[in-house]
Amino acid sequence: MNRILLTLFFISSFAIGAVAQSEDDLRRQFEGKTVMLRIDMPASKEGVSVYPDRSQSMDYRQYNERLQGGISIQSGASATVNAIKVKRNQIEVQFIDARKQSATFNIYFARLDSWMLTPATLIESLNRYVEFTTSDKNMAKLQESSAVAAGFVKDRVVHLGPRHTFLKEGLKTQEVISLLGQPALVSERTQDGKLIATYEFQRGDGRVLIADFVGGTLVSSRIEVRSAGAVASLMR
Repeated sequence: MNRILLTLFFISSFAIGAVAQSEDDLRRQFEGKTVMLRIDMPASKEGVSVYPDRSQSMDYRQYNERLQGGISIQSGASATVNAIKVKRNQIEVQFIDARKQSATFNIYFARLDSWMLTPATLIESLNRYVEFTTSDKNMAKLQESSAVAAGFVKDRVVHLGPRHTFLKEGLKTQEVISLLGQPALVSERTQDGKLIATYEFQRGDGRVLIADFVGGTLVSSRIEVRSAGAVASLMR
């Protein structure tokens, strides 16, 4: 696990004290804005838990159990971002609708560094469950592109979704599975006399991460974008 954490590199120029400033930036960017919720929101105070680092970002059994206690805001309803709170490894996003009903998303990360507190991270973490405005999405992409150009993504490191999860060559098979969850497909082939095991992990939005292992060690990885039909076939 320590080796995995080492691959989640961060930009050292950001001091720990910058977290508060970055949290304030998120609040200024999102609080007061109106969005549409794509799922029913549980009335329970735990809200909806989301884990962007995992291959399946929501525990649907847990979600359905929480819905048994009632629904605070229904799918398709508009709501306003009421508050954003940043904790040790969590971003809490609170919503309120016109009826003054409240709902919460809790976004959990294996590790949360200050440079991850960007609009792009928040939007992509919740994009399956919350419809943000086009302008907010475009703004987040512009900020992310600028950050990448500044050196957030390094050579021979694959960037997965929000800028907080990376795969680096040399990881062991079980370490990658611990980070991404169980693969959707595993296959083997022989190339140049070497047995290569290929693991495919669904990442959402039609993206599939493909990781090649030789002797149980990661030698290469890449992201492919596939059609919805191809992804569905992969998952069967």
